[in-house]
Amino acid sequence: MDILYIVGPPGLSKHGNQELRWSLRSVAKYARNVGRVIVAGYPPPWLSDAVVKHEVLNRPGEFKFRSIWRSALAVMDAGLLKGEFLVSFDDNFYTAPVDVDATPFWMRRPALLPFGTQRSGGENYRRSIAETRRRLLAAGYPIVDCACHCNTRLHAEDASAARALDESYQGRDHWIGLDLEATFVNIRAARTPGIEFTYRKDWKCERFDADAVASGQFSIGDGAFDDPKFRAYMDAEFGAPCIYERS
Repeated sequence: MDILYIVGPPGLSKHGNQELRWSLRSVAKYARNVGRVIVAGYPPPWLSDAVVKHEVLNRPGEFKFRSIWRSALAVMDAGLLKGEFLVSFDDNFYTAPVDVDATPFWMRRPALLPFGTQRSGGENYRRSIAETRRRLLAAGYPIVDCACHCNTRLHAEDASAARALDESYQGRDHWIGLDLEATFVNIRAARTPGIEFTYRKDWKCERFDADAVASGQFSIGDGAFDDPKFRAYMDAEFGAPCIYERS
């Protein structure tokens, strides 16, 4: 299974892309059956030749969900992704051995929430989730909430339907962008009856959490960097460079 990372421009990470180094090291340490690792958006120069790089520049005034969406579709349009793949971000970390080919279809809750009822995330995130729900419903798709802040299973064959859904989205929040994972997975569920979803708690941590580590993978917010216990854990687990970094 290929793994697609989408990385923002220099300076977006407040920590010099340390998150991406840790994430790639977690893949090298714990993941098996990994195909290619592709980094789209703004691949940093320290990536090794073991990584496929595909630059996709942001547009002025574009919110990050819209940039994520364009970067993912650009990689598929370039023919770099075919069939199933995992989409990841720099703050997703594996913490236990995993067969990426056996990645389930994760579910955070049975349905995406309308705006005003979801409490997690900033306002633009909540608007993106709500508009994703509205667009999926309008097109007759399921609305399973699979935005679990972990590596998520997508399929390149769903790109054209996802693009059509996005192009039907021209309201006031169009600049924010639809949620990539929820859009692709629900389109996949509609065309592949019988997909089974696996519940997963949304581990988005602002400090070290032993239960998050025990879950096998977790994600972080910037606040985690202020926690000495978190830094000590990451340095012990992922302190050494891996195949995806230049020596």
